[in-house]
Amino acid sequence: MQIRIGEALEQGISTMLKNPITLIPLAVAGVINFFMGRYISSAVYKMLSPMMEQLQPFNNVGAQTLPDNVSSSFDPALAQQFAGDFFSLWTSIAPIVIVGGLVMLILYLMSVRLTADAIMETPSPKEALMMSLKKCIPVVLSYILFVAMVGAGSILLLIPGIFLAVRFCYFPFATMLDDKGIISSLSKSWEITKGNFWRTFSLGLVITVLGIGISLLFAVLAPTNPLALASGQMPALPQILQNIAGVIVAALVVGTFTKAYLQARE
Repeated sequence: MQIRIGEALEQGISTMLKNPITLIPLAVAGVINFFMGRYISSAVYKMLSPMMEQLQPFNNVGAQTLPDNVSSSFDPALAQQFAGDFFSLWTSIAPIVIVGGLVMLILYLMSVRLTADAIMETPSPKEALMMSLKKCIPVVLSYILFVAMVGAGSILLLIPGIFLAVRFCYFPFATMLDDKGIISSLSKSWEITKGNFWRTFSLGLVITVLGIGISLLFAVLAPTNPLALASGQMPALPQILQNIAGVIVAALVVGTFTKAYLQARE
């Protein structure tokens, strides 16, 4: 069946608004992302602050000559210390990023299943959660293959990369809604986008434009200070609004693409 863009947008969005339970996993993922971002920016600042203090004399842009004590004030061992600190930082935040990323993926997949169930029948949070836990790792492996293929296509030329990205974009939905495996989910996406390439591309383009507009709107409401972000002292409000915008955009993606997938597989 052909994808009907207007119907996918209207019914996908209205389904999520009429069934707030479909939005709860995305909201929880937004909260997790907020605290992860705060922790990582603070950890990076603590690592970089000694180096920044040592390089402070170089920041005087108006000076024609550097101070005489620059070479003596800079510790040659600082680079080695920085490398060690970077390794320590990575080993400390990597588990948090990996675990947090997996939890957010599970929540995203849960929202996909809840949205599809809400469109067709009554959503069941328990069943959606169990399915998400079961399919989390297969989706990750499918995603690795997806990135590899799209990346290879993009290296050759940009257009093949875009073509492959559109043809394979439904693999998470095939996994969650049709119980497909690692390879079969990609095959299912390839199958249903045959004859629906331009409709899927257009739907993605509409969501991208809407997403940019929403992100810019929230950025205007609470502008981000790059210096505050770099110093690890960014106020919470801009990050909260950024995450709210992210949740809204994620809801648009989940609602519309879930409905589009259901249309295409009919």
